[in-house]
Amino acid sequence: MNDNYAQTISYIERQFLQLVPAFRFQFFLPHKTEVEKKYSAVCDYDVQQQIFEKIFRPARDNGIAPAYIIAIVKAMVAVIEQQEVEVSGDILLLLIDLLRYPTPAIPPPGPVTYKFCTSEATTDSIMITETRNMISGYGTTGFRTWEAALALGEYVLKERLLPQQQRTLDVFGKRVLELGAGTGFASILCGKLGCKVAVATDGFENVVLGIRAILEFNNVFEVVETRIYKWGNSSGIDTGHALEKESREAEYVFNDPVDLIIGADIVSLFIIIWLVHISKLRIHDRHLTRTDASY
Repeated sequence: MNDNYAQTISYIERQFLQLVPAFRFQFFLPHKTEVEKKYSAVCDYDVQQQIFEKIFRPARDNGIAPAYIIAIVKAMVAVIEQQEVEVSGDILLLLIDLLRYPTPAIPPPGPVTYKFCTSEATTDSIMITETRNMISGYGTTGFRTWEAALALGEYVLKERLLPQQQRTLDVFGKRVLELGAGTGFASILCGKLGCKVAVATDGFENVVLGIRAILEFNNVFEVVETRIYKWGNSSGIDTGHALEKESREAEYVFNDPVDLIIGADIVSLFIIIWLVHISKLRIHDRHLTRTDASY
């Protein structure tokens, strides 16, 4: 199998493990432009068999929802049929088998694996249990890994590949504090890259419990700590939550020394209220220009 085909399979696998939605899923390498060349790999029967054996076949055993597998398999079959070439019999049988499963209205949380193009075995991938396409739930946006966290991770990894004297950011050996950690993606990555300690903080107990549950899967439970902190509220309102009690007993104020503070897609209640107010003004005041409402 040539390198182009192998790279295409790897690219499809990374998207699949990250639960990239079907409407954004690409069955070709990003730099391909001509239609025939774009789909030459996925139209190859041997490549289809490799995709089936390596990606689709073990998907259900790995906890990926049947509804997601169906969506991607159907999209791939449609692409292949558009090129008027044969579709692998194993893929067609898989699709028929999966169609027996009912499609839930709200997809349940499932394992999402983020694979990295790096030679370091310890940073090969990060596994997060999340609802990949959830916008908000239970009053928080912390139950999925957002694109800004992935961009931050990409930046940290790119810096790691530079000679040490050229790096503007290096987490190795550093004490890292993450604000609004959500799924803990950035803290886990820092842990895998050799930070001394990473403290993942978030304002919601269920979010922090979710981070704690996946630290062992990623072999960073000895390096990454989790705490619930409502930043800007040093008094710590007593809601009865166990983790908030932990924070209050630790005087709630974060006093630990840190070398680096990170955050991605941080949302505060004040910002949300302000955005809602601006949106209402835009709707109800026709004289308010876009420039007036954009900051």
